[in-house]
Amino acid sequence: MKYILSGFFAGVILSLLIFQGVSASELHAGFYLDLSGLENMPLADSKADKDFYVLPYQDKVYLMSGEGLPVKRVETSELLSEFSGNGRYYIQYGKVGTSIELLGYTGERYWKMKSREKPLLSWSGRLILLLIGDHSRIRIFDTDGNPAGAQQISGRLCTSVEFSELKDYASCGFADGTYFFINEKGDVINRGELPSGNMVKTTAISSNGRYGVVHYGTEEKDGIRIIDIAENSIEESDLTTCHKMKAAICVTGSGETSILDGEVFIVFDDDADIEMNIKIPPKRPGQAAITKMKGYWFLAYTKISGESQLYIISEDGEPFYGREFAGESYLDATVRDGAVVVRGSDSFFSYKLHVPGN
Repeated sequence: MKYILSGFFAGVILSLLIFQGVSASELHAGFYLDLSGLENMPLADSKADKDFYVLPYQDKVYLMSGEGLPVKRVETSELLSEFSGNGRYYIQYGKVGTSIELLGYTGERYWKMKSREKPLLSWSGRLILLLIGDHSRIRIFDTDGNPAGAQQISGRLCTSVEFSELKDYASCGFADGTYFFINEKGDVINRGELPSGNMVKTTAISSNGRYGVVHYGTEEKDGIRIIDIAENSIEESDLTTCHKMKAAICVTGSGETSILDGEVFIVFDDDADIEMNIKIPPKRPGQAAITKMKGYWFLAYTKISGESQLYIISEDGEPFYGREFAGESYLDATVRDGAVVVRGSDSFFSYKLHVPGN
C-alpha cells in the first residue's frame, strides 16, 4: 500500500481535543507544565512510579512522574550526568575528571571507576557504553560495572549511538561505514559495513531487537538499510534528501521503518518498500523525534520557518492531529503507558490516546 499525499498538512492547526468519527479514536490533553515554574514546585511522592521521565532544565535534571510532577532534582552545575531512559540510574562525571560513578535515583552509589570516557546508558541501565574521547572505540559494561559481552567495539569516528525504546538494545555506527547492533548482555548480534565512501549517519534498533536500521550516505546522496537481525538479511532504499546530520528514525518490532526525510515523512515496510510518503512543511536540521503508538505515528520537529510542530498520522496515512508551537524552539516526543509526552524548550506536556478495542 502506497500513499502520496501532497501538502495536506500545510497550515493545519487543529484543536486540543480531536475526535475522528471513522475510527472513534480520541486524543485528550494530559498534563501541562511551564518549565519556568519547575524550580518552585514541591517534590511529589515517587513510590507510586516505577519509571520516570528525564527532564534536563537549566543546571538541573528533574525526574518527573507520569502526572508531570517532579519527584527528584539532580544538580548538574558542577558535574555532568547521563541517565538511563527510565530515570532510575545515572552516571555522574566531571567535565575534566578522571572517573565516573553510577548512582540510583535515590542517590545510592553503586560503583566508581577510573575513566575519561563519555558514558551512555540504555533504557533500564542494563547496558552501559563508554565512548572514548576520539570516538574510535566504545567499551561495554553491565549495571554492576563489569565488562559485558563483546567488551568493546571500534571504528573510525563514531557518528551514532542509539538505544531501543523501553528495552536495552543498542545500535552504533561509524564514519568509516561500519555499524553494530548490541543486545542487553553486551553481545554484538549483528554487524556490517557499507559500500566504500559511505558513512553511517543514523542508526536505530527495534525494542524487540529483531530489526536494525542504518541511515547512511555521502555528501551528495543518502540511503536507508533495514536489517532483519535474526535472518541476517538486508534491504535498502534511496532517500530523497541528503542529510548533513543524523535524521529522526523509528523502527518497529515488525521492521516497519519511518524517517523524516526533508519535506516528506516516509514509512518503509521490512522489505524497504515505501508504504507511505507524505509531504510535510520542510524540517530544519536538528532535534526531531518519531514514535508509534496504537496504530498512529507521532512526529515532532522544528520547521525551517522556526516554529515547532507536532503531527499525529494514522497508519493508513490519514491526518489525525496537528499543532504548531510558535514559542518552542524544538520538540522531542516519547511514548509510554498510553501517552505521548512532549518536551519543548519552554514546556512539558502530554496527550492520552484512546483507540477503541485497544
